[in-house]
Amino acid sequence: MKGTLKPPIIPEDEKSPLVHELLAFMEQQASIIQQLIEENQKLTDEIARLKNQPPKLDIKPSSLGKKANQEGLRAKDPDLKKDIKPPN
Repeated sequence: MKGTLKPPIIPEDEKSPLVHELLAFMEQQASIIQQLIEENQKLTDEIARLKNQPPKLDIKPSSLGKKANQEGLRAKDPDLKKDIKPPN
C-alpha cells in the first residue's frame, strides 16, 4: 500500500471497551483492504496478460532526482545552467 495509517497510541488504562472494539474493527478493515489490494493487482495482471501486455512491475520511484532538485542542481547537461535553483 502506498501509505499506511497507524492508529494513535492510547495508553492501556485509557482504553474503554468501545475503544478496544473500534481498534479491532480497524485492524479487520486494514486486513481486508490489504487482501483487496493484492487481489486487484492479480486481476490487473491477468487483464494485461489477456491483452498480451506485460504485468505491472513493482518498481519504487527513484529519489535521485528529488535529491538533486533539493540541492539546486540540474542534470549534467552542458546546455543547462547549474546556478538555477528550483522555486521554494
